[in-house]
Amino acid sequence: MVGLIGSVVLITLWLWLAVRTWRLIVPILMTLALGLILTVLFAAVAVGTLNLVSVGFGVMFVGIAVDFAIQFSVRYREYRHLAGDARRGLQLTGARAGVQILCAALATASGFLAFVPTAFSGVAELGLIAGAGMLIAFVCTLTFLPAAITVFNPRAEAEEVGFVWALPLDPWIQANHRWLLAVFVALVALALAVSPRLTFDSDPLHTKNPNTERCARCAT
Repeated sequence: MVGLIGSVVLITLWLWLAVRTWRLIVPILMTLALGLILTVLFAAVAVGTLNLVSVGFGVMFVGIAVDFAIQFSVRYREYRHLAGDARRGLQLTGARAGVQILCAALATASGFLAFVPTAFSGVAELGLIAGAGMLIAFVCTLTFLPAAITVFNPRAEAEEVGFVWALPLDPWIQANHRWLLAVFVALVALALAVSPRLTFDSDPLHTKNPNTERCARCAT
């Protein structure tokens, strides 16, 4: 619980740095709360009882799902400024940023769901809950968040949103996008090549610090 509260406090700070208005911060926090509640409901139905490992999904959910909401909100600020209309800005944001957020949600969910086949039940349940939570976060971001933004009605931007100093990088990235993609494909291929060398230790006793008094006493 302390970790979850600390995450919310830090996230609120980052939200202020990202969107600069409580009319977007509150909808984002409301979206996170709704997504977390729905994920807890899913955990209660699918798993039933949380263990010492799977209970950590709350901090993971808040820390990762907020990225979806930030992406949507920042894009909304940009498109509303360009369109000059709040409703049109939401339509453009959903159409263009929705696909990007979906890709991120599917990739993150796949990473968590990869834990499910492991024999370590704590990690397996964590992967199931967190993986489903990412999909729930996506649905909440594309449905509840736009509705909440409409209710709070943040003011239109007075100037272009983003880092003006980074504008010269856009033409360079567009001109060299094939080389950039090739580098990332090469890194993915390298990761797949060395992945068979990965090992997994399912013994929960090995997660404890062997230098603590109790573990040192057991060793002797």
